[in-house]
Amino acid sequence: MFFISAAYAGDAAANMPEPASPGEALTMNILLLLIFVGIYILLVVRPQQKRFKEHRNMLSEIQKGTKVVTGGGIVCKVVKIIDEDEMIVEMGGSEVTILRSTIMGRYDDMVVKNAANENDKKKDKDKNKK
Repeated sequence: MFFISAAYAGDAAANMPEPASPGEALTMNILLLLIFVGIYILLVVRPQQKRFKEHRNMLSEIQKGTKVVTGGGIVCKVVKIIDEDEMIVEMGGSEVTILRSTIMGRYDDMVVKNAANENDKKKDKDKNKK
């Protein structure tokens, strides 16, 4: 067995940092908390607010004759706008009253986005084959 001499043990204890005082520990914890809150706001809250604002603007621009997609994935055409919350849409030959808030987007915009995503996927596959 190996024994550590008293001289080495004494040096190790002398080189140990002093424990932080309670005030320093509290200040460090508050600083870390503020950093995490800032990162959360930048990475989560602001993008959600941006998407919400874009969706609200899109809903306000819907007019008679616009093709829309509902939250259930149903494609329909706006026949009449009753008020700011309700509209009548045509689905498969029948007219239905829906709430404006159930609309997820314009059909034309979603078709363009899906086509762009498919083109990107095809380009990625072609790059991987080479």
